Amino acid sequence: MKLKGDAKVSAAGRARPDTLVLTVTDLGLAKVTEGEEFPSKGRGTGGVRSTKLGDAKSLSLAHVGSMGDITVIVGRNDEPNKSDPAPQPLSVQPTRRDLASTATHTPILGAGSARW
Repeated sequence: MKLKGDAKVSAAGRARPDTLVLTVTDLGLAKVTEGEEFPSKGRGTGGVRSTKLGDAKSLSLAHVGSMGDITVIVGRNDEPNKSDPAPQPLSVQPTRRDLASTATHTPILGAGSARW
């Protein structure tokens, strides 16, 4: 992948049609995109944009997982920067790949595959 300027890779994963791609910006805005929205690219390309950053400067979190299998760690209501101990199902609805991220009710601090 060719990166421009001071660009950095936040995460890499294979986005198959049956997967979801979760991105969270440094401002806590989240976006979910279905894997089929990401076109295949050859070697030496600049990759594919996953979200419009708007006022955000970077992605702070990215995760690729199966539909219905992604759980998230969210901030507590009283202290948003501290994690709630109970993982929650992902509640952000999928949108098109090149749209801007949206605010969530509580900040997403981490993401992973469900274990139960």
